[in-house]
Amino acid sequence: MPNITLPNYPFVDGTTPTGTDVSENLYEVTAGTPVSYEVINGHLDINNLDASWAKINRTSVQYGTLSLSDQFGSTSNLDYIGALFPAYAPTAQQAQLVDDDITYTDLYLGVPGLGASFYLPYRAIVIFTWNVMWTNDGLTQGNSDKFGYQSNLRLFVDDAIQSASYRRVAHAVMRNDVSGAASIPTHFGKDRNRYWNGHFTVELNAGFHTASIRVLANANVKQTRIFNRGFRYLAFQRPQGT
Repeated sequence: MPNITLPNYPFVDGTTPTGTDVSENLYEVTAGTPVSYEVINGHLDINNLDASWAKINRTSVQYGTLSLSDQFGSTSNLDYIGALFPAYAPTAQQAQLVDDDITYTDLYLGVPGLGASFYLPYRAIVIFTWNVMWTNDGLTQGNSDKFGYQSNLRLFVDDAIQSASYRRVAHAVMRNDVSGAASIPTHFGKDRNRYWNGHFTVELNAGFHTASIRVLANANVKQTRIFNRGFRYLAFQRPQGT
């Protein structure tokens, strides 16, 4: 740290400094060039930069001062059975609506490895990114998808649904042959997995926050499988007034 010109230093040999002399050296609030150690209390700025420093580089910045990040993930399979979502059973016509499931916010379930709980020491621009793959064993009639057999994924930030960030599987892996009403459903879904490599940017104030991708499946879907997932956040400090 560059030198600070103390008002009552050095003490002269043979004299007795007063309490005021010592106090002013330790804490004396002044404008402009600092004259006490008070400047260390969060007020160091360009005025304290030693002339020998050609520039401020990464070694001059405390870790975590300008940005923060973390990541989470898992590759194990997670299965969500239809019995977990008994209250979500829209008709095929309702399920085709893009935002039909928004009214069922409380029914969504969290997905391990696909969310984060974190603390921001400052206001920040936060970027979330995620990767996930999922499918279900709902029923398709011939080559036509049946929207009554869907599995929805949506982003939540601080427990609030983000309506613009969602995906759904309506491409079930089970199919009825259209040639007969009594046909036996067959499995044809090895290539029917859906992938979502998403991102979302939001400004958040200092404090504790949560963000997660959650799942809601139609009660008619016997099983939704989620796997290959990861979730990350990057926070960049945004000073007040910017």
